[in-house]
Amino acid sequence: MVRWLFLFSIFLILNSSIAQVSPPVFVTKVHNDIFQSMTNGKLAKPKLVVTTDSTKIIFYTPDFNTITLSEKFIRVMRSFKADSMNAVAHILGHELAHVILQQGDFLKIGSGYADDGFNEKVRKYGGELKDSLGLFERQADEQSIFYAHISGYQTTHIGKKVLEAIYTSFYLKNKKLKGYPEFQERIAMIDASANRMQALLKIYEEALASKKRCMLS
Repeated sequence: MVRWLFLFSIFLILNSSIAQVSPPVFVTKVHNDIFQSMTNGKLAKPKLVVTTDSTKIIFYTPDFNTITLSEKFIRVMRSFKADSMNAVAHILGHELAHVILQQGDFLKIGSGYADDGFNEKVRKYGGELKDSLGLFERQADEQSIFYAHISGYQTTHIGKKVLEAIYTSFYLKNKKLKGYPEFQERIAMIDASANRMQALLKIYEEALASKKRCMLS
């Protein structure tokens, strides 16, 4: 009980800029769709929270099971216009993948997309988590592409553009984030994940079509 009260106090202090507003409908829809596709029903759906802190992008807080996204991040996603929901699916799916894949110590410290605060936690935590971060990021990229697809969103064509927009808007291109893959490495990871998943998605679609033909025959 004491630990919970302490954590709650710290949460309130660190998140004093969280706005009491609901996420936009298009973000909530993507969140609901992808979570429903990903989950096996055993995990509680993280609550979406909006912050006015323009230094934040999107991050998961395990103690409160919340995914916090900034108003600035939402504006960047809106800039994709007709592809806005696909852009959100790419990033939100990535964060949900960290949660649902239960990637070791990520469950203890949370996750953050190119986030200084999270990467400092990774550096301090060290050990296996720091060594596994690149692998976890690739896994989350691939899971987000697959589950976005079966949820009705297309992200293989937009991953690099979304990363570019985020790194440009949040002034991260020339910034070295401790414990986090650098910009060009993340671009290469997204490329590799997209190419691998495009092949798998083709097999998936062919399997569905074959199943449908069998049912109709």
